[in-house]
Amino acid sequence: MTDLSIQEIMQAIPHRYPFLLIDRLVDIIPSESAVGIKNVTINEQFFNGHFPQAPVMPGVLIIEAMAQTAGVLVIHSIGSITKQKLVYFMSIESAKFRRPVVPGDRLELRVRIIQHRGAVWKVEGKAFVGDTLCAEAIVTAMISDSKDINEIHETALVHPKAKLGKNIEIGAYSVIGPNVELANGVKIHSHVNIEGYTTIGENTEIYPFASIGSKPQDLKYKGEPSRLVIGKNNQIREHVTMNPGTEGGGNITQVGDNCLFMMATHVAHDCKIGNGVILANHATLAGHVTIEDGAILGGLVAVQQFIHIGRGAMIGGCTGVNQDVIPYAMVYSKDRGGQLKGINLVGLERRGHTKDAVLKLQQFVRDTILNPVGNFKENITKSTAHSELIDEVRQFLNLDHKHGILKDKDEKPL
Repeated sequence: MTDLSIQEIMQAIPHRYPFLLIDRLVDIIPSESAVGIKNVTINEQFFNGHFPQAPVMPGVLIIEAMAQTAGVLVIHSIGSITKQKLVYFMSIESAKFRRPVVPGDRLELRVRIIQHRGAVWKVEGKAFVGDTLCAEAIVTAMISDSKDINEIHETALVHPKAKLGKNIEIGAYSVIGPNVELANGVKIHSHVNIEGYTTIGENTEIYPFASIGSKPQDLKYKGEPSRLVIGKNNQIREHVTMNPGTEGGGNITQVGDNCLFMMATHVAHDCKIGNGVILANHATLAGHVTIEDGAILGGLVAVQQFIHIGRGAMIGGCTGVNQDVIPYAMVYSKDRGGQLKGINLVGLERRGHTKDAVLKLQQFVRDTILNPVGNFKENITKSTAHSELIDEVRQFLNLDHKHGILKDKDEKPL
């Protein structure tokens, strides 16, 4: 038989003062029985109201102490003593109270496992002071992983109508509105504001002073219900702002999975952001911008409204983007706007494309879009080059481009 100290008990279950009601476990026989010890003192918080003139330990807390003893026994028996678990009551049967428990008593909580099926355990408990039986009951409980616990700081303001998944962390002074939905594993640091009809996917992490889901910065917005949908595994750093959609853009702003939004980036109303997109510090998207998977925007990039940036494109820092950008392009600043200077060779290699495929795409872009001779649309029509990458660029070019296609302003190919 073994004993468990208070430190080991606190490793096993998440209960803390004033609701940790056992001080020690002794006489443990794994998967069979144990005895919990509770030294009852006048300093117990519940005696302040039960009852000041004649202090008596509430019977329901004696049953709770039995359940905590049983929970630690079960967790010790299944070898998970260092992994906090939750013990949920399922039923209490045949509860009887025979003698009051008062300050100065040493309560012995003798529990015995009588049935076990999966995560459900049935335990017989008896509470003694000396040789006197004070209470008894049969308790059925379910053992659950503590990863299902949400950790919400006491200063955080979480609206009761907000929908929270499991294993969520919400830091100090953060505010979560009534129409917010947080999926499993979301981590919200301190001082974050999330409002509106905002949905945040699994394991997304949001850092201090981010403002997510506040009203669109659009004078045409008249308060119509609109949404912001953020995917899973995103990193949203300090001071990032993201707005929901407007009626003019389908009432939705969408962010994909596995994106990184560095400090002070801005995603305006009705933007559509793909997967694996990176916005470096202070990059700003105006309304209705579309960014396809894997694109990278450098620091201080500013993207005009209704711009479409193709997959895998890379925009250099301090670039103003006022025309659509083909997939896999390499763009950097020229005067007030950006210019196409070739394709993103490094990005294509990182994506696993062969050298031959990359060289074919590079030659296609040189011969068509960057060719100083003739109209680039005519050049594309004349070109007979084909590959998976080339056909993707062709498909992009066939879309409607309100502001045109970004090219080399010097009209000189690389």
